[in-house]
Amino acid sequence: MSIEVKQISLDKFEQRQLDFSSSDFMQSAAFARTQLSMGSYVGLEAVEISDGDRLIGQSIITYRPHMKFFKKACIYQGPLMDYSDLPLVKAVIYAIECYVKKKAQILEFHSSIENLIYNDKLEVEEEKNKDLFDMICELGFNRTIDRTGSGSIDQIFVKRLDKFTDAEDIYKSFYSSLRGSIKKYRDSHIRIKELSMDELPEFYDILEKTSERKSFFIQPLEYFETIKAEFGEDAKFLKAYIDCEEYTKYLDDNIALFENRIAELSERGQSKKTKGLITDAKDQLGSYQKRKREFESLNITEPTVNLSSYLFMCYGNEVIFLFGGSYAEYMHLGGATMLNWEMIKYAHMNGYPRYNFYGTIETDQVVNSTGNYNFKRSFGGNLILLGGSFTKTLSPIVKFLDKIRK
Repeated sequence: MSIEVKQISLDKFEQRQLDFSSSDFMQSAAFARTQLSMGSYVGLEAVEISDGDRLIGQSIITYRPHMKFFKKACIYQGPLMDYSDLPLVKAVIYAIECYVKKKAQILEFHSSIENLIYNDKLEVEEEKNKDLFDMICELGFNRTIDRTGSGSIDQIFVKRLDKFTDAEDIYKSFYSSLRGSIKKYRDSHIRIKELSMDELPEFYDILEKTSERKSFFIQPLEYFETIKAEFGEDAKFLKAYIDCEEYTKYLDDNIALFENRIAELSERGQSKKTKGLITDAKDQLGSYQKRKREFESLNITEPTVNLSSYLFMCYGNEVIFLFGGSYAEYMHLGGATMLNWEMIKYAHMNGYPRYNFYGTIETDQVVNSTGNYNFKRSFGGNLILLGGSFTKTLSPIVKFLDKIRK
């Protein structure tokens, strides 16, 4: 076996990027062009991996600075190839090492390959690819896993859609609490709209406010405009907004309905059943009155108000709930919930077998029914731990200097 790694054009890479079961939007020509336009790296190239005339795989390799005079070669969610043949994977990794050694002193893979599948009780349901990960470590790579999502996305939440017949079938698989919330938000006149390129500042304003609140880094607006330009219809920026007039009318109608209901029931005899019905009606009335007070306290003067906005990536075999946020003062109105429900229906209708909620954290908060993971698990699916990052220092000098720095 004589594995060769050679540079190719992004156009040639693009022709075959979806031919692999491990295809990922981060290993795409469109994403590479986005990164190049932003000057995100000190170098970026596309390579093909072959054994004679046989194409084995391909990869986007990026180069980052390390310390002052050195470079790190990074492969995010790649290379694209068949990982079931361990001897072949071993040979490919060695060939990539030899290739990047001329340009970089460190090689790092960020893997999208699944390792552990959890059930909704956070018990390990299945372990996958252990031999693969062990083999990579035996080649001298140090494996790290980031469960916080601060450095890399190593923990995701995925709902399989290929087992469902239609949207109603999917809806029934949600937690009952989520089904109730979806009905409530739909009745509250929460609307969904896909944003055009000119409307992306609406997405970005929500993202910016969310990043300030949660203290995470975001790229400039131009980055997302480039993503839209490069990916086209596969990059969907959606927003959830509320029709204020219709929502107010909905609340007033229900307040009037239950006030009349209580008055009508009060005219009947004071039987145990009637008293129970009056109590239920008063609870419902109180709920709608509270919602009206809360909405009025927001002092909204516009006919519609944006609640949440997210970027969804439709690529390969999945739709990914990728990036975005919500205005803090409107989170209780359910914008993020309705956006996910809309795109789950879209994914199923368009033949995507997976809906990927992407980076998933705060699993420790599930006992309090709060947090990022708790929100996602209500849709049904599995928490998945990926392979993580594999890093190897190729230069003895850099290895020595890194040891001193520690």
